[in-house]
Amino acid sequence: MALWAGEIADSPALIGFGLSSVIEVMSALALSWQFSVKDPERRERLTSRIISVSFMALAAFVTVDHRRIAH
Repeated sequence: MALWAGEIADSPALIGFGLSSVIEVMSALALSWQFSVKDPERRERLTSRIISVSFMALAAFVTVDHRRIAH
């Protein structure tokens, strides 16, 4: 909802908030997936990678969007 509203309002803050919310849900799902097996350590590296890539994507969006607004 926040992504849609941010797009309509052309609000980078609202879009960033929506993306952050999506990433938080993805992180929770990744952790749930990791601990859904008997040996969660086997999935730990992939889970950490999924979460870190998600947050790096958010950082990239904020950086690019900030530069778009600043100019």
